Amino acid sequence: MENENKKNQLKIENNNKKDNNGKRIITEKERKERKKFILWGLLFIIILTFLLTTISELILLL
Repeated sequence: MENENKKNQLKIENNNKKDNNGKRIITEKERKERKKFILWGLLFIIILTFLLTTISELILLL
């Protein structure tokens, strides 16, 4: 139990590490997660605009 508490404390300390400018240091895992999130968001926006344009073109054809 005590060992688990130490691990959790280390995780908290690692999450709060800051660079010289006072900004929180972003780990490689966080960077990959953010990149994936942004790319999925862009893909969603592209698909949504494609669907909206095709639907509006179909309405105009009617």
